[in-house]
Parts: sequence; C-alpha cells; structure tokens
Amino acid sequence: MDPTAAETIQTTAKILVAAPVMQLARRFLENIGDPLTKEIGENLRDQYRDWKAHNAHATAQTAAAKLEARGVEGDVPKAFLFPALEGAANVDAPELQELWAELIANGVADEAHRHPLFLQALASLDVADALYFAERVHDDVRLDYFSAHPFEPDAADLMRCDHLLAASLIEPREGEFRLPRLSNIQRYSEAEITRMVESALNDPDRTGKYVVSSFGESFARAVGLLPSLRPCPRCAHQIQSAAEICWVCKHTVIPA
Repeated sequence: MDPTAAETIQTTAKILVAAPVMQLARRFLENIGDPLTKEIGENLRDQYRDWKAHNAHATAQTAAAKLEARGVEGDVPKAFLFPALEGAANVDAPELQELWAELIANGVADEAHRHPLFLQALASLDVADALYFAERVHDDVRLDYFSAHPFEPDAADLMRCDHLLAASLIEPREGEFRLPRLSNIQRYSEAEITRMVESALNDPDRTGKYVVSSFGESFARAVGLLPSLRPCPRCAHQIQSAAEICWVCKHTVIPA
C-alpha cells in the first residue's frame, strides 16, 4: 500500500487538528489575569484539542482501512484531505464519522468525489439529518440508474427536510410523477420506457412532495450511501457497481 494514501491520512489528522485550536486558546489565555480562570481555560483547551484529535484520528483510521481493503493507492490531494479531516474532527457521532471516512476514501480514489460542496453538505448535517437522508435514498442495485422516489415528510420531519433543502440534497417535486433519473433517455427502448412509466404511475409513493436532487444523488455516492459507478465492459456506459445488467447494450455483468 502506498504510504501516501492510508498513512498520510492518519499522520495528517494528528497534525492538523492541533494548530487552530492552540492559536485560539493562546489568544484566549493571554487575556485572562485570574490564575484560577486561566487554569480552567487551559483545561478546556486541552479537552477541546483532545476531542478533535480523537475524532480526526478515528475517522482517519477508518478511511485508511477502507483504502487498504479496496487496494486504492496514490497521492492524497491536500486541498481535499485537509478540509475533510478538519470537518471530521468536529463530529464524534459514529454515524457521521462513517460518512466522513467514506467521503475521504472515495475522494482519494476518484477526483469526482472531492468537490468542496460535498464537504460543505456533510458538515451541515447532524445525525438525525444524515439518517433521514439515508432513508430517502431508495435504490435498486441491480439497475444501472438511480430512481428518485418522491416522499412526503411527517410533521416531525419537516425540520429535517428544511436542512436537506438548504444543503441542496433534496428538491421540491415537480409534475404529476417523476421518471427514474436517466443520463440519456434516448438510449432506452420504447418498451423499457413504458415499463418505467408504468412503475412510476403504480408507485404508491408517487404523490410525495420532495425527491432526492441530482446533487443529492452525487453526494450519496460520495459518502457511500449509493453504489459507485463504473463503465460497462462492453459499451462503457456508466452503471452502478452492483448492477447485474447494462440496460444500454443488455450485457450481463459481474457485480463489482
């Protein structure tokens, strides 16, 4: 395993989290004259530093393990790694740490997953937001496309939807029903399009108010909530990694 991937992530995590914390703490302590108050401030500084270091280290270890298990090698782009680890350092919930680890591992493996908007979106979610979004990401891994099923939030989930809307992960639903999102519908036969329309019309959830946005789909792939994409070995059409058939050339593929 190339040390610039897994090992660099873990080493960087240890160094990165301390610098900004120490600078803030130093300025805070310099303006405190009372010895007791100063001691309390030092303790808070140490606790905050240790908390961030623990979070970043835990996420870095998980991301490194994912890279090693997947056999991913290569350089780690610092412009992506530094802000990603800084974001991971600010969460201690295992559910969020797993998403940060997936984003880091996927970002190292594929440049498409390194966009700053993915970091911003993940940093804006709390555990409840993340779990609610994960439930909204419906997927049939045998297909080569993502099907965005409409949903209607309960009263208790309205705040969750506001957060996901603010992060552009979902969007208001338009029209009477929504076809599965396809990259190029002209490539599909009339029979296949008819089948998809009938499926959408018969979907009991088709009257929903929101759907996962296009950006939300990309985000879900970046953080591991949806399978990654790969080219069909026959026609090079992008299909989901767990797909069993390519709907473009009808080639049966072995799930990755």
